[in-house]
Amino acid sequence: RRQNLINWNLGQSMRGPTIYSTSFDGSVLPIEWTAAGAWSVNDGLVPPAISGVDQQAYWNYPTAMEGSSIVVQVTLGDLNANIAVMKMDANLGAAHGIVASLNAGNNRLTFFQSWIDSGPLAEAKFTVIPWPLIAGRKYTLLLTKVTADAHTFSIWDTVTGDTASLSATVAANGIGTGCGRPGLMHLG
Repeated sequence: RRQNLINWNLGQSMRGPTIYSTSFDGSVLPIEWTAAGAWSVNDGLVPPAISGVDQQAYWNYPTAMEGSSIVVQVTLGDLNANIAVMKMDANLGAAHGIVASLNAGNNRLTFFQSWIDSGPLAEAKFTVIPWPLIAGRKYTLLLTKVTADAHTFSIWDTVTGDTASLSATVAANGIGTGCGRPGLMHLG
């Protein structure tokens, strides 16, 4: 079971200014990243064989910018993969942590309720992706902090151009405000 997370951008938008970007070239985790669990680098960030909320890789610098996006390119090596984009910081408290996942096995995007660095995830809202995911294909995931209260999570098929998106708010769905260290979580 293997999917490569091969690019990472934190910026105003996919086309806007990029604050930080890495393609995880070579075989060494960049110094500004921390991996909790057995993540590896093999010309892409490769999640560990085991999964769970403690299997995280994240950029060491917290951010809280509104209007910013985290862009992750994922090549699905396993159609049962469940990879999450997250922002969390144990020092800020649970109300700020946000987790949004691509669950390829269920063909859906999911937001989870606000979360901090421990305990189970509770689903807040999901949508079914209206087309089948393809093994070996590259997809772009985009987690955007629209305002302090609202986020969107999207997937873009880099071959067909198909997109699917999910929006959620702190008030209506109980998601976190999205402050903290941006990163990834291997959920399955």
